[in-house]
Amino acid sequence: MFRLASSTALVAAVLLASPGAFAQRANLYLSQAQIPARLSEEGLRNFMRSHHARQINEENDHQTWKFKVGTFFRSPPGDLEAHLLFYDVERGSRIFVTEMTVFLSSRDETAFLQNVTLSRPQFKPRNRYIVVLTVRRNEFTSANFELVGRPVERTGLVEFSDAETQDPNVATADQQRAAEEAQRVAIAREQARQREYEEAMREANASGGGGGEGGEGGEGEAEGGEEEVGDPPETGSGQSSGGGCASCSAAPRDRASGSLPVLVVFALGLAVAIRRQRRG
Repeated sequence: MFRLASSTALVAAVLLASPGAFAQRANLYLSQAQIPARLSEEGLRNFMRSHHARQINEENDHQTWKFKVGTFFRSPPGDLEAHLLFYDVERGSRIFVTEMTVFLSSRDETAFLQNVTLSRPQFKPRNRYIVVLTVRRNEFTSANFELVGRPVERTGLVEFSDAETQDPNVATADQQRAAEEAQRVAIAREQARQREYEEAMREANASGGGGGEGGEGGEGEAEGGEEEVGDPPETGSGQSSGGGCASCSAAPRDRASGSLPVLVVFALGLAVAIRRQRRG
């Protein structure tokens, strides 16, 4: 008897501490039914009450849930803005999902009808939710509902892109082949330059040999007169016996590849000069 009296006193204390905790200041109904046209406020209230749905069926696209929320205040809210807050209550506690703002036509409006669309993946089928109507952050009313629809299909397959599935060893082999191909191209170009240089040298040597024969007289004169002072030039010096440049006819072949074009131009110029000298 004492325990019953204590429980009753505790409930009474809670109600006195928060007199508006369980008071409903408005009625809220959810419906997917087609609403007739030209209904009065009282007729709309009766229709929404009779077609109130606690389960909302999914649309044919299996992606959305569409329904109407009818709200009827017991007294004018005194504001032009109201909010519909949606919470997930599948696990018992409220988990906020999203919010929708509703603008009233006047402060004295006591009823409004709002179209609502909920979409995946924010909302899930076979989950329980609650929609709460608030005005100036005060809760006026709420309604519980459940979403009905096709469950999420899990195939167990995970898709990866081509870059993610490529073997790093294969990628390294491709890079190595590309490097080897670039090296072969560089070697082929260097060999082609070397062949051009050798052909130019052969042509220059052939032209220079004829000029040496024609200059034998000058060489004889140089030998007949002993007016020059000094030792004879050593073998391998910069001046040849024919009075020409020894390095021009026997340029070293082990020079850097960057000097080859200059030597080729020089050799070609020398060959042209010798031909012109012969013709003259």
